[in-house]
Amino acid sequence: VQSGKLKRNSSIEFNKTNTKGSYEITARIGYCIQQITVDIGKNYSQMNVKAEEITYPDNATFYMTITGNLTNQPTGKVSVIIDEKKYTTTIKDTKAEITIPELTPKTYDLIIKYEGDEDYFKSYYHHNYTVHKQPTNMNITINEINYGEIGLLKVTLSPEKVSTQAYLYITDENNQTTRKTVYIRN
Repeated sequence: VQSGKLKRNSSIEFNKTNTKGSYEITARIGYCIQQITVDIGKNYSQMNVKAEEITYPDNATFYMTITGNLTNQPTGKVSVIIDEKKYTTTIKDTKAEITIPELTPKTYDLIIKYEGDEDYFKSYYHHNYTVHKQPTNMNITINEINYGEIGLLKVTLSPEKVSTQAYLYITDENNQTTRKTVYIRN
């Protein structure tokens, strides 16, 4: 603020503490109030994440390595937030691992967050994470059918646990096509 006029950007030097910690900072202009939390006196942490995409129904496993620049390394909790569900684990010797079962096929908003500790700032990782549909193969076999006989069509899907709804199209000698709905369960 200068001569009663607000500049576009203003800064204030804050050197009133030598204590590490989180501090609430509030800026107020009239009825407009903004608050933020600032960590003071901490070191930067670095988080490396290994998050390989999977194919359903495999489990999703996330590997995190959190390091710092001091002799003591970051400690505390790491959280994986996926599909608005939070999974938390503890860092052990700079490493953390979380396995999440039964994610359905789709692309997720993935957030991994190191919560910080007494000596280190928080770290964040934000990416899209895709669980792919399982590839399905179909095999159809039919034995020779003589006029007047009932034919047997065998449809198999792999992998074995797959089931689906399919359409069977039969074209007769008059070039008329009939569609039948078929439910395939292995």
